[in-house]
Amino acid sequence: MKVINQSISERFAIYHADCIEFAKGMPDESVGYSIFSPPFSNLFTYSNSDRDMGNSKSDEEFFIHFGFLIKELYRITKNGRLVSIHCMNIPAMKERDGYIGIKDFRGDIIRAFQKEGFIYHAEVMIWKNPLIEATRTHALGLLHKQLCKDSAMVRQGLPDYIITMRKGNDNADPIEHPEGLTSYAGSNPPTSGVFSHETWREYASPVWMDIRQTRTLNFEMARDGKDERHICPLQLDTIERCLTLWSKKGDTVFSPFMGIGSEIYTAVKMGRFGIGTELKESYFKCAVDNVKKAEDLFLNGEPKALSIEDFLNE
Repeated sequence: MKVINQSISERFAIYHADCIEFAKGMPDESVGYSIFSPPFSNLFTYSNSDRDMGNSKSDEEFFIHFGFLIKELYRITKNGRLVSIHCMNIPAMKERDGYIGIKDFRGDIIRAFQKEGFIYHAEVMIWKNPLIEATRTHALGLLHKQLCKDSAMVRQGLPDYIITMRKGNDNADPIEHPEGLTSYAGSNPPTSGVFSHETWREYASPVWMDIRQTRTLNFEMARDGKDERHICPLQLDTIERCLTLWSKKGDTVFSPFMGIGSEIYTAVKMGRFGIGTELKESYFKCAVDNVKKAEDLFLNGEPKALSIEDFLNE
C-alpha cells in the first residue's frame, strides 16, 4: 500500500494516504466497526487533489469511485459487524443541476452499499437548526421572504443522517453491555428513572434531538490557506453514541475519511484501537495531534479541553 506519511502508536495507526489504495492492503475481516463522513459528492471542495472524491465531475462519477472503497469495506469488516456513514441529502441547484430541489444522496449511499452485499441495518436523523442553515447557505426554500412571496417553493431544513450497514447476520463477537448504558452523549442526559433505560430510550429514537453541534474537535490548525473550501468535523456526541452501540473496547475502528481525526480520537479515548487514512496533508497533521492527545487521555486519564464547546465555556 502507498503511504505518504504515518503516525503509529500503541492505540492507533493513522496514515496520510489514499483510502482506497490503503484499504486494499488491509486483511480480510480485520475491522470491528467503521464510521466516517464521506465527501458529499461534489457539493464541497476539500482539496485540489485528483484523488479527492470531492472533486468528481458528477454524482455518477463520485459513486463509481466510492464504490471501490465500499467493496473493500465489505471485505475487511468482520461478519456480523457494521459500518456507519454520516451524510445528508444534497440541495439541487439550478445552475448546476438544472432545477431547484433535493437530491437523494442518503438513498444513493444505501443502494451503493447494498450493491456490494451490505444489509441496510439502521438509520437515525440528527436534528439541525434550519435558521443556521438558512444563514449559511441562503437557500431560497428557507427564506421568510420566499414564504411571503410564494410558499410553494419553501422547504424544511436538511438534517444529518447516520446510516448503518451490516455485513451478514451472525456476529461471533457480541457487543455486550452487562450493566446497561453507563454514560450519555448529548445535551439532555437523564435526570430521573433508570439511567440505562432512559438513555436507551433517547439512543433508540429515530431522531437525535440533543446532539451538541458545537462539540467538535478544533480544526483551525488544519486550514492551509491554499485550497481550503470546506471543513466541518463530525460532532463528538454522534461519534460517541455510535461507538457505544456498535463497537466495544478492544475493537479495531476504521475511518477512511479521517479528516482532523474525530472518529479515531473518540475511538481511542473510548478504549478502541483506531486506524485512519486522510488524503489532505494539513488535515492529517491536525489528526496526528488530536489522536495523540486522545491516547494520552486514555492511558493517563488527564483531562484535555479539546473541543470548541469546551473552549467557549472556559
